[in-house]
Amino acid sequence: MAEDAVTVYTCEDGSDFPVHWERPEDHLAPWVRNADHWPAAAPPLEVALGAAGLPGRLRAFDEVDIPCLYTFRRSYAPHGFVYLNQTQYSPAEAEQWLRGAEALIARYGGVLEVWTGYCLPKIKEICRRLQMDEPSPLADLADAWAYSQNLTMVAAAVLRSRMQPLGSFLMQELGAEGERLQNDLMQGQANATIDADQALWRLAQLAASSPRLKERLLDSAGMLDPAELYKLDSGGEFRRAFEAFLDEYGWRSEVWQLIAFTWRERPQIALSLIRSVIASQAPSPLATQQQSLTRGQELADSVRDRLPSDKRGAFDALLAPLSGYTTVREGRAQWQLIGIGSMRLFEKGRVEHDDNKRKAIVNDIQKYLGKAMYSIPAPGRAASLTAAWPVLANWRVWQTARPNYKLWIDDTKAPVKS
Repeated sequence: MAEDAVTVYTCEDGSDFPVHWERPEDHLAPWVRNADHWPAAAPPLEVALGAAGLPGRLRAFDEVDIPCLYTFRRSYAPHGFVYLNQTQYSPAEAEQWLRGAEALIARYGGVLEVWTGYCLPKIKEICRRLQMDEPSPLADLADAWAYSQNLTMVAAAVLRSRMQPLGSFLMQELGAEGERLQNDLMQGQANATIDADQALWRLAQLAASSPRLKERLLDSAGMLDPAELYKLDSGGEFRRAFEAFLDEYGWRSEVWQLIAFTWRERPQIALSLIRSVIASQAPSPLATQQQSLTRGQELADSVRDRLPSDKRGAFDALLAPLSGYTTVREGRAQWQLIGIGSMRLFEKGRVEHDDNKRKAIVNDIQKYLGKAMYSIPAPGRAASLTAAWPVLANWRVWQTARPNYKLWIDDTKAPVKS
């Protein structure tokens, strides 16, 4: 690689942080580390699958004639740390975004309907395909997975097209307070996260109704094996309800990384959440949601009363299309996590009985990883995370490093070109 395609930055601990640019001009973009979605350094295979999914990410936007966000046009993961491009739309791209969003809204009948009628059915079908126990080329899996993930971002782009006018209106009429008011007005609507939380809460009430189950849950300090609880569940009611919960929500990952376990792989995670609900005597999420919805309605009435009478109709017209805001926002998050869980390679039939098939899968992975080591467990062998995911020497080193939050030049640590 040419020398001008490499930049060496400095970490907080003083160590070098070299970045190899795919295109020399990329170093001029505002790259920001996304630690919210990728808190840990990503293993090489996760990075490679993300890069292989670029065509799918672009296609999700191209099909609806909305410019792909710069965030998803290209990303960098030097040493496993994911950085996203924060470049904003040009004026021409912004116009195209609004036209494309308006066309989708007109076609499906509303912001919420774009999510429920266009994006979500496609996402569910792709997740179902990813969950099938049938080996597929990694390129096909990565493309489908990236496409489904960016369909959630298409829904976000449509939602943002209607939030922008409301935000501008509130800022114009109420000043700086308008931005906070916009967020508060969106709270309390029905959503997929509430559904999962309510299902967990019902399981907690069921477990708490049995003195033996409740005692065992509260006395457990660490992760609890479901089999231990099932022995105390004389009627089998809790077991049936818990297994139904895992059927419904078990593909969900804990975070937005392929290295994270799903609830069906680690049901102990869900049991720990149930234990927390019992210990805290948490109220029903639906009851909390209703209180939030009531506050949102009261806030809308308050904002309306503060506006001049000739502005109230415009406020109502701008607010009405966003009645499904929380439903879309939380539904996107839920299905992003389900998509992550569906893509995890442990769920792909990777514990392979046939030696030739096992070698073929490894060869397929090697195309993405070069000389990196990878193993496919044979029957009876432990499929531990560290054994089954590729490990490169520099990934081990950089797991403990603290990279600069931003990659562009700042006042304290100017990068040095290599």
